[in-house]
Amino acid sequence: VATVLMLGLLTASAFRKVVLLDILHLQANRRAARTYANVELISADVTGVSRDVYRAARRQDLQAPLKSTPPKLTQNRFDLIISANVLSQLAVIPCNFLKGHCPAIAQERLSALTKDVIETHLAWISASAERNSAR
Repeated sequence: VATVLMLGLLTASAFRKVVLLDILHLQANRRAARTYANVELISADVTGVSRDVYRAARRQDLQAPLKSTPPKLTQNRFDLIISANVLSQLAVIPCNFLKGHCPAIAQERLSALTKDVIETHLAWISASAERNSAR
């Protein structure tokens, strides 16, 4: 089983099952995935901050907690995990959304959110790999 945290398809024939995880699967990707019986698409926010960011912006709450909490993967074992994300870009959309809806938000909060998203993403991948190597 391969978990691919990206848009697009890995060579699906090389694995029993391929899981593509992204916040949004474009129609072209969904169509391409349907041609492979072993490809599953999961829609999830790999940054784990979308809900907190939306709530903070909606309430104009500049002190709301903004904690990255990646999704729990229900798959028991992964033979390969690939994150095709550019780490420095993971928090760009959440930060831009906050800046657009809460213009008074401090740059320090946005920098802290960016750092948290990057560190949590790396820890999430590492923890998944460690769970697999222990088996």
